[in-house]
Amino acid sequence: MLEAVKRSQELIQDTINGDADAVAEKIHRIHNEVAPNLRYNSENALACTIMIAYYAIRDDYTIYPEQLHFSPKVGQKSKNVV
Repeated sequence: MLEAVKRSQELIQDTINGDADAVAEKIHRIHNEVAPNLRYNSENALACTIMIAYYAIRDDYTIYPEQLHFSPKVGQKSKNVV
């Protein structure tokens, strides 16, 4: 579990830094781990992958899953993550 949280924190930082290649690689790796239990090429599989991948963002952001948009919680000085 600690490894998953660490990877999630790294993914969040890559996203904020705009490192598209690192984000794509991490999402792809997590999708391959999660999707075999789901239908791989489905919207649900991708949505589950994104929510699992960005698990650590829950502390500082409000998650809007239908839009895949993360907004900083009140009092946080973090950037929006879309």
